[in-house]
Amino acid sequence: MRRSFPGSVRVLLLRRQTFGGIATYTRLLVDALDRVGIEAVVDDAEEWIPNKTGPAVDRQVSKAVRAAAQGFDLVHAFGYRTAWACSTAFRSSEPWVYTAHDMPKTVHSLLIERLNEARAGVCSSSGPHNMLSSAGAKRLKVIKPGLPSNRRVLDRDESRAMLAIPEDRFQLVTAGRFCVEHSLQTVAHVAECLPYEVRLTITGRGELEDEVMALSSEKVTVTTEPFAQQALIAAADLLVVPSVNAGFTFSALEAMYQGVAPVLRRIGGHPDLAEDHQTGFFYDTDEELLDVLGHLCYKREECREVGRAARHRALAEFDIARTAEELKKVYGSALG
Repeated sequence: MRRSFPGSVRVLLLRRQTFGGIATYTRLLVDALDRVGIEAVVDDAEEWIPNKTGPAVDRQVSKAVRAAAQGFDLVHAFGYRTAWACSTAFRSSEPWVYTAHDMPKTVHSLLIERLNEARAGVCSSSGPHNMLSSAGAKRLKVIKPGLPSNRRVLDRDESRAMLAIPEDRFQLVTAGRFCVEHSLQTVAHVAECLPYEVRLTITGRGELEDEVMALSSEKVTVTTEPFAQQALIAAADLLVVPSVNAGFTFSALEAMYQGVAPVLRRIGGHPDLAEDHQTGFFYDTDEELLDVLGHLCYKREECREVGRAARHRALAEFDIARTAEELKKVYGSALG
């Protein structure tokens, strides 16, 4: 890493995801940090930071991390595996911080020990913060992710016309990575049990693409076209989030920004995003999801009213410019 930085601070955003919440977050941060005088560069490390750990793997990964960090003042690791890699490479001798964007799958004492070698731990919501703090993680701070305040808002009617969605259809959308934690089979099975005029579109990409594609039916459509995602969300009556382990969900925030109410499982960081029946709808079990959607599909005006309130909350609470200002303070403290 650099030892002196006469110009702007250079930060390496280290991630292991090219599609999904962390990918969206880091992409948005590059421009937002630039506006506050931080030069941020994203490095996709999925190919050279494997899932597995161990002495031999850690030695090889450490060399790659140190090489990637050359010319930067600080490394910001996104995700627990990249944080582990930074701990192995730098311990506490070099400035690095991490973001806990998702809920941790484990709070094993060895993971907590590694995380505590960072200068700071940034949590995307109170969900991962509370879980890590209870396990002994230190120097934690909640900084909400956000979207640009000038992000384009799509017209609902135009989006539905472009996607050939009939006006009498009650359109559900689920968006995100095709992975086990997102429990996409659940929402597909629920959709099959809803009234005939209800349809579900699942949009995204991921390692379970074949399994998710197999969910397609008369009532369920699956698409991997990334450019259709924003239009699909804008055209929806509700955005459904079936995730079982979420610290933060960008698709829900995108829906709120577009004026579409999210339906969220009451877990992890979701309670930080919305308030039940005011700026979103919550459920606990799969059976309750069926009940909630079965009720709301007959309450279009209520859905739109909550969606309008959700947009106001998104604008007021989740601004990427504010995120960048708060991260700048964290970076300054980490650099001493």
